[in-house]
Amino acid sequence: MNKFSILIVIILFSATAHSSLMAAAPLWWTEHNVLIPNGTQDNYAAINLGQLKHITQKAALEMNLKLADYGGAGDVINSTVNEFNRNDINNYRPANLGQVKHVAKLFYDRLIVIGYDTRDNLIRHGYAPTWTHAYPWIPTTPNSQNYGLVNVGQLKLIFSFDFDLDSDADYLPNYLEYIIGSNPDIQQLDLDGDGINAPTDEYPLFNQATVSLSVYTHLE
Repeated sequence: MNKFSILIVIILFSATAHSSLMAAAPLWWTEHNVLIPNGTQDNYAAINLGQLKHITQKAALEMNLKLADYGGAGDVINSTVNEFNRNDINNYRPANLGQVKHVAKLFYDRLIVIGYDTRDNLIRHGYAPTWTHAYPWIPTTPNSQNYGLVNVGQLKLIFSFDFDLDSDADYLPNYLEYIIGSNPDIQQLDLDGDGINAPTDEYPLFNQATVSLSVYTHLE
């Protein structure tokens, strides 16, 4: 890889390759065994195709669980990950930028359709506040630069979307605040306006909620 290619890799992922993320790692990484328990962290190591397949399968599982009311991961992602062959000898080959972007775009497209603010999530996990793109790469990057390698830190950041993060501690996760249009940094303990604050109120669990369900637009 020449110096220009290395520069493009850095620009593509902005503040990636950090040894740690600004926001806490998503809970689903632990719940779905994305990472090796008590393993040695090496965010600068190049990833292989098997690792890319592994995290995408776990990401699809998380979306199917947490976004069930919104259609989950969707047919395109589910059919893609179901076709992965975990025993393919090619799984040990390095994964390049183009391959990672191709797979990751399926997830970002799905999150954007649902209403998840992918740009805000990227900023919370290390991208500059001036980042303007919904994807973790610059859309105008030439295809010729997609042959560079991707490291573990970059892959983690790409799949850092989080359905448990509650930045303002109002018992309504950020992803739901994105969807309904409220501010994830401004605490609203009585979102449904019935005079009862969360968590005593029922709206965080959506059980017999008094909040108007019309704001929760489900995907057909």
